[in-house]
Amino acid sequence: MSPTTIRRLQSALTTVEAELAAAQAKPRTGYRDAYIDQHTARAAALRARLATVGQVAA
Repeated sequence: MSPTTIRRLQSALTTVEAELAAAQAKPRTGYRDAYIDQHTARAAALRARLATVGQVAA
């Protein structure tokens, strides 16, 4: 995996984690629960992808 791809994945993970934290800080609603679930899954997928190249802990 190229260094550019790794940086992009790391940047995406940082963004998703920030959006997730912001959503979790607000009161829960049905829509927000779905948003949180989606971002949780996306963050897990990004972490797994980065873990395959040893860039983050699994």
